Amino acid sequence: MADPATLPLRDIHLPPPVSWWPPAPGWWIVAALLCAALVWGIWQWRRLRRRQRWLREALAELERLEEAWKIDHDDHALLAGTTALLRRVQLHLGRRHDATLNGTAWIESLARVAEPPERLRALLVEGVYRPQLSLDAQEAEELVSFARQWIRAAAGGKGS
Repeated sequence: MADPATLPLRDIHLPPPVSWWPPAPGWWIVAALLCAALVWGIWQWRRLRRRQRWLREALAELERLEEAWKIDHDDHALLAGTTALLRRVQLHLGRRHDATLNGTAWIESLARVAEPPERLRALLVEGVYRPQLSLDAQEAEELVSFARQWIRAAAGGKGS
């Protein structure tokens, strides 16, 4: 038997280390899924921001109407402005038919989102047509509070 030290053998060769590039196909799939999730997240975030922007603008307009009423006590301006704002919100939400309704039918369209207090129903239906309109502080606060509640409820039901 021959001496192993005298045999013409070479030393053990290790393979070169595995390169990080190009990645395996599984990593390409993971990268594509991460990119898709990032795009979807940005799209959802922008959609939420758009919804919040019109909601903030509608609530800010309602605050301006209330502040103007506190200064000059113009009951017609408060009621007409609130009614117009509610109708514009309905238009923005794609409820064009509801925004064009009058009288009790319009109140019922509002009630599908949030039920108006019984005292406000008649005021919302015919208040803007009265030659003399007088709101006390409680009625004005109730009107603004209902409009705020209705706008928030309508925004919550809207998908975008």
